[in-house]
Amino acid sequence: MRSTFNIVIVDDLFADEDDRGELDNYINNLKQIITNKGFHPEFKEYDSSSTVLTDINDQERKRIDLYISDNNLGDEVEGVDFYLKLRQGFICDFILYTQSGVDNIISKLKQDLEENKDPNLFSRFTFVSRQNNSIWKAKSQEIINHIISKREEFNNLRGLFAQSTSKIHSHLASKALSSNEEKRFSSTIEIAYEKNIIDEDCRKKLHEIRLIRNALMHEDEIKCDVTKKYYIKYKTPRFFRNRVYEDGSIEILYEDSNFTQLRQRIKNLESKILRL
Repeated sequence: MRSTFNIVIVDDLFADEDDRGELDNYINNLKQIITNKGFHPEFKEYDSSSTVLTDINDQERKRIDLYISDNNLGDEVEGVDFYLKLRQGFICDFILYTQSGVDNIISKLKQDLEENKDPNLFSRFTFVSRQNNSIWKAKSQEIINHIISKREEFNNLRGLFAQSTSKIHSHLASKALSSNEEKRFSSTIEIAYEKNIIDEDCRKKLHEIRLIRNALMHEDEIKCDVTKKYYIKYKTPRFFRNRVYEDGSIEILYEDSNFTQLRQRIKNLESKILRL
């Protein structure tokens, strides 16, 4: 599962080592935001939009999660031209910023809309004024949060759960089963518990994580008619007379839930099991 978050950023300040401090601060701020979301930020820096169009082929462009560009690039092609050129091949998430006026930007967007009659022109496009740097950074953070929560976070969580539960299952099997024995994850947990390899609390946590993993792997995301958010349903385990059942209460995992706590929860459990 892809865990990188790829950003192309275009600004002619990259060509000026003495005057790019604010831009570096901006990039570092975005890197921290992405890292806190559980992704690995990868930035590609360009001082010319034409270089992007020649260096990155069509297939690679579609792997970019976000394009960011200054409008005033110091050449004949402005940032808004770069956006209009990119979207000829595909729809992309794009942030355009500038410290100067917006009349020329509006004129070019209006001309494109009139010529191509495509209302999707603005569907993934965000303009941010750099006249206020705090707003510039805050708006960019808002866009990144939106992209990750709406399009990537469930997939990232699926990958994490698949990887961690596989490690846990394999390690428990090495402790609880004979070398030629294979059991389902649920059975392996129970055998490890019966052999006192794990205690009751760990047993319950493992079954809870197992059922969340099953839901992430096999359940489709559902859109709530009320909140308009996507969610996944999963059941909690029920324990009765030393047996485990998969018909406990139904829980909801929304796309904007606190995945940080859930990620930490499974990583802590993984670390505990691998120390056994």
